[in-house]
Amino acid sequence: MRSFGPTTYLIIIAFITKFIVLFRDIIFASEFGFTKDTDVYFFATSFYILISILLIQCINATIVPVFSDKKTGNIDVKLFNAVFTALILFSSFSVFAYYVTTSQVNIFNYIVPGFTAEQISLTLKFLDILFPSLILVVCVALFRGFLQSQSKFFETSISEIFLPVLSILLIYFVEDFGFIILVIPFVLSPLIQLIIQFNVMKSFFTKIKLNFDFDNKFKNLIHLMLPLIFAGVFTTVSKVFDQSLASTLDAGILSSLNMSIKINLLVMSLCIIPIITVLFPMFSSINENVVYKNNFHTNEEYNNLIIESFYKIILLSLPLSIYVYFNSLYIVELLFGFGKFNSDNVYITSECVKYFSLGLVLSALRLLLIKIYYSFKNTYVPTVFIIICSLINIFFNYMLVSKFSFYGIIYSTLIANLCLCLFLIVFFFVKSNCTIFTKFFLYRLFLIVVFVCLSFVFFSFLNMLLTTTMLFILSSFILSVYFLLLLYFNFFRPLLCLNQKFY
Repeated sequence: MRSFGPTTYLIIIAFITKFIVLFRDIIFASEFGFTKDTDVYFFATSFYILISILLIQCINATIVPVFSDKKTGNIDVKLFNAVFTALILFSSFSVFAYYVTTSQVNIFNYIVPGFTAEQISLTLKFLDILFPSLILVVCVALFRGFLQSQSKFFETSISEIFLPVLSILLIYFVEDFGFIILVIPFVLSPLIQLIIQFNVMKSFFTKIKLNFDFDNKFKNLIHLMLPLIFAGVFTTVSKVFDQSLASTLDAGILSSLNMSIKINLLVMSLCIIPIITVLFPMFSSINENVVYKNNFHTNEEYNNLIIESFYKIILLSLPLSIYVYFNSLYIVELLFGFGKFNSDNVYITSECVKYFSLGLVLSALRLLLIKIYYSFKNTYVPTVFIIICSLINIFFNYMLVSKFSFYGIIYSTLIANLCLCLFLIVFFFVKSNCTIFTKFFLYRLFLIVVFVCLSFVFFSFLNMLLTTTMLFILSSFILSVYFLLLLYFNFFRPLLCLNQKFY
């Protein structure tokens, strides 16, 4: 009998973690509602998180393929220490540059034009506390990427639990100290993660130290990372532009958009992200010593894994997308519809959740496809597409927000994600020998399209006949039966039982 792999444990721990995150958000919404002050909190923390994610993804996408050497079993300690040194220098310089820039020019007057002088002043206070912790964040990202390359996923699975737990403990002190106290968990969380990582890293390194000998291996790694930095910068600018436009709308809308993104990300994190997290080192290990040169040369094992992953991700995300779309109002009202979270907050947040959920499949496929490219040590092609789609997002934001308010921001995001997925899919399969476009594939695709159409017709009909409560109960039952049937027929067992370690 096969034992469950790390994917299963990641899903279980992710469920527990996301429940804690949800509990924190419920308390936050109940205590404060969505106001001008919460807009400042959400903008400042989102701005910091966007930069953190940029750094983490750049580091992870290069470290995992480079250190996923399963054949020799050797670890290039010299290269690791050189990367560690470079990241410490880079992050320290970035923090210094931030303080110098903000002391001379108040850039947030231009980034969030809808904020008052008082809101901008509070934003600066938040970020002045948050930015130094980026030095810790890059270290966490480096260690996590290395551990994932060695099939160690325990730290990854619990990494998100510290921030919400610390936030819950401090929420009740906001009245005494103000929202500024809620930035402390963002500083303490990476510190706790580093302590846990150090304990695991001892089995691989006797000593982690500074190394200023930047050899050719290091330079090759930087060549992989540079396109990711450019892509991340454009993505961050695009998302900050979303926030900037949201700041010019009514008070609380920026908070609603951020909360709706969190809810949809929560759905993704429960099952889709853990699977892709475990798949990435596998892709990289199979593609070891393979570098993209005009074409993606894949073997049968890799092709089968891609096709398997592709179908499973779609069949996971599609029902979840439909479920959230038709139950967004009830979900938001059930979770947040009390305390200072008024009916306007409920309606706007539920609308954001509803339309963002349409992009759930696109977000899942985008994440999977980008990891496939990175496994070939190819960061240039995704970077070009990401930059193009970031510009598409900014363009449509500019065109649509004035006409459709916050809906315009959502529509722009969906259009940009759709374009990115199409670019990545078409380019990969044109340039590879992966035979996914077969008659069997087209047959499956046709069935999926029919399933989606029938589901929307069926639930739209039920929506007219039933109350939101009855629709929620019935659709929850149908979704549960769907996933139980998939589990019963071992549909996801190949992904849940991946032959890797967890600790």
